[in-house]
Amino acid sequence: HVALGNVHQLNGDFDSAMDSYSLCLKERSERLGKHHPSVSEVLQLIGVAYITAAEYSKALETLEEALRIRQSLLGPSMEVAETLDSLGLLYFKSGDTEKAVELSEDSLSVLKSAVGFDHVLVSKVLKNIGDYYQDAEVYDDAIEAYSESIRVKTLWYGRDHTLLSEVLNEMGITRFKKGDYMIARQSFSQALRIMRADKNASNKSLIFPTLTHLGHALYKNRDFKLAAETYLESFNIQVSIITGEENLGIQGFSEKLTSIAKRAIAMEEDDNDFAFLSESLGGIASILRYLGLVYHEQGDIETALTVNKL
Repeated sequence: HVALGNVHQLNGDFDSAMDSYSLCLKERSERLGKHHPSVSEVLQLIGVAYITAAEYSKALETLEEALRIRQSLLGPSMEVAETLDSLGLLYFKSGDTEKAVELSEDSLSVLKSAVGFDHVLVSKVLKNIGDYYQDAEVYDDAIEAYSESIRVKTLWYGRDHTLLSEVLNEMGITRFKKGDYMIARQSFSQALRIMRADKNASNKSLIFPTLTHLGHALYKNRDFKLAAETYLESFNIQVSIITGEENLGIQGFSEKLTSIAKRAIAMEEDDNDFAFLSESLGGIASILRYLGLVYHEQGDIETALTVNKL
């Protein structure tokens, strides 16, 4: 039942995942007693599922019970660190970044005591700590956490795994926020190199946000020609995702936009596809604005005006 629940959770089917986890929890509690490590394992999975579903009060109750069992039976261990890290994520998503940092630092301390500095779970916790510090605008601490996460992930996965690109992207965003635009450019470029590797290149939706971030860094560095090319690549990918067709620039996009608008009108406002389409169009409108800016900076006023009319 745990394996089936995990499959449902990965597929985004919260209700089916909870059905599987709940059945497993009932069976294990009856067979092993409620105070057992195997029961805490299921409680951990249920708590994470509640976080994903944004049911934070239920997640807190469930994860605190998992933590209580694990601390009493296992002491300082990977399992305790895992639950502390999940609680940190819960508090972060609930808006309490300070508490999130505290819990994740506790998780990191337990992990280093239990399994050392180079365990793969250490890299995950460090990535989360970096995200929390970035949110709190403590950029140097965020960069330090991201750098260490990258070091450990590289030990486990090599230099070209997609998990490294996620951390490099956040590293770039943090450096951009700090005003280090040239170094941010390097981080985004490294992330894109990994994303474009043959084994990682299937999901274009992961690439275009980093392309857009790279475009911003290039714009700030006043490399307007390369910024325009980067923004245009991001634009083409975003348009191709919502139209299902290859897009080769702004020419002819107005006709596609008419077709997209007709699709949107035919949808119900509470339809998931409508929400996705609206969000996607918002992203396209944003990238067109930046394209207009870089074309204007290059002195190509005609193209800038064409873009701004779309």
